[in-house]
Amino acid sequence: MFMIVPISMLGPEHHTAALVLMGVLNFLVGWFNGMGWPPCGRIMTHWFSQTERGTMMSIWNCAHNVGGSLVGPMAVYGATWFGAWFYGADEQSYFMVGTFLFPSVTAILIALVAYCLLRDTPQSCGLPSVEKWRNDYPKNYSEKQEEVLTTREIFMQYVLNNRFLWYIAIANAFVYMVRYGCLDWAPTILTEHGIDIKSAGWAYFAYEFAAIPGTLICGWLSDRLFNGRRALPTIIFMALVAGFICLYWLFIDNLTVVTVSLIGIGFFIYGPVMLI
Repeated sequence: MFMIVPISMLGPEHHTAALVLMGVLNFLVGWFNGMGWPPCGRIMTHWFSQTERGTMMSIWNCAHNVGGSLVGPMAVYGATWFGAWFYGADEQSYFMVGTFLFPSVTAILIALVAYCLLRDTPQSCGLPSVEKWRNDYPKNYSEKQEEVLTTREIFMQYVLNNRFLWYIAIANAFVYMVRYGCLDWAPTILTEHGIDIKSAGWAYFAYEFAAIPGTLICGWLSDRLFNGRRALPTIIFMALVAGFICLYWLFIDNLTVVTVSLIGIGFFIYGPVMLI
C-alpha cells in the first residue's frame, strides 16, 4: 500500500525519484516481512522436541500455501466490502484496498492475537523444557541452551558469530530463489511461450497445491525415517527439485510436461524451505 500510493502521487515527471523510493520501500517491505517467520520458528523449536519437530513444523509451514491461496479471494472481497469507503465511486481504485490494505490489516490483527497468546518458551510459563518433559534430548543438548538470554546476548553469541547460521542463511537464499522464481514468474513465462493464461493459472495452482503434501511428507520423513536429522532429506529433496527444473526448462512449450514439472518443484521445494 505505501509503495504504490507515494509513487503514483509523484507523477511520471519524477520517475527517478519514484524508482529510488520504490527501491527503498521494497527493501523495507522485505525487511519487515522477514521478521515474521524467524520468531515463530524459534518458538516452535522450544515447544516441540527433536523427534516431533519436523512433523509439527511442516504442518505450520503449510500456512505459506494456505495464505497464498487466500490472497485472491481476500483481494476480491476486500475491494468489494471496503473499496467504496476509501474511493467512493472510483471503482478503478478499489483494487488498492483489496490488494494491499485489507490483507495488511488482517495480518496485523492476526499478529496481535499471536502476540497475546504465544509464549516464547515453556520455562517462561513455569514449565520444564520440552526435552525434559518428553525425555527427548538431542545429542548436543545442554541445559545452557535453555537459559533465557537478552536480545543482545543472543545476537552477539549465537547469531552474528555463528558461521553455521551464515551457511544456512546463504543456502536459504538459493532455496528461495527457486521458490519465488516459480511463484512469481511461472505464469508470465508460460504465457510468453504461447500457453493461454487459464492453463498457466492451473499450472500455477498445481504448483502451490502440491506443496502441502510435499511439506508434510518431508517433515514426517525427517522425524521418522531420518530420526530428526534434517540435512539429508533437504539434500534429497533439492536434488529432485533440480531434476524437475531441468525438465521444466527443456520442455517449456509442452503444457503437460511443464505442469508435471511445476507439481514436482512445488512438492519438493517447500520441504527444504521448512527444514532450513
